[in-house]
Amino acid sequence: MKPIFAGLLLTLSSISPAYADIILFSDKAAFLNTFSVTELFLPSPNLTLTRNTAAISNGFSSLLTGNAMGFGFENFQVTIDRPVLGFGFDIHEPSIPVFPRPTPTIDTCGVLNCADSTFLITLISGGRFGTRLGSFTVEPIDDALTFVGLQSTTAFDTISVFETIGTSDNELFGNFIFAESLNASVPLPATLWLFGIGLFGLTRSLKK
Repeated sequence: MKPIFAGLLLTLSSISPAYADIILFSDKAAFLNTFSVTELFLPSPNLTLTRNTAAISNGFSSLLTGNAMGFGFENFQVTIDRPVLGFGFDIHEPSIPVFPRPTPTIDTCGVLNCADSTFLITLISGGRFGTRLGSFTVEPIDDALTFVGLQSTTAFDTISVFETIGTSDNELFGNFIFAESLNASVPLPATLWLFGIGLFGLTRSLKK
C-alpha cells in the first residue's frame, strides 16, 4: 500500500523550457480556480482514444462521476479536438480483488491480485506524433481519487498515459476536464513552478 500525501508522489522528467513551462496540480480545487473548464463525459465526441478496446462503464467506480474507463494494462493516448492550455482527470486505483467477490462488485481491481501502478504521462502538441512538451510519472494512491491536472504555456492536444510499473489489474480513469484559456486573473507562468501543497512537488523515491 502506498502512503497518502497532500501532494501525491511525482517524478518530473524531460521537461525542456524551450518547449513549454508546465504546472502540475494535485489539488483539483486549485485547478478549477485557475481555469474555466469544460467537463467531458465518456464517451465524448471531443476526445479520441487511441485504444478502442477500453471498457467504459458507470459500474466500475463509486468515486468517479459518470462513466469510467479501465484497460488492464493502461497504455493509451487521449487526443482533444482542439488545442488546450489545461487538462485534468482523476485516477481511481482499487486495492480490492475481484474474488472473493464483494457485494456490489464495484470498486475492485478486476483480478485476483491487485498491484500498485506507476504511470508515465506525456503532453504532446500536434497530435500523437507531434512535439513532446514534457513527461512525468505519477503513482496513484489506493482506494481514493488521485487528481492529475496540467497547465502549459504551449497549447497541446494529446496526453499519453503509459503504465511503466503494474500488472493487468484495472486502474480507472474518469472525470476528464479541459480548458482553452486561463481565468482572467491568473497569469501564465514565466518559469516552471512546482509546489508541494495544491501542486505536485518534485519528490524523492519512496519505498512502498
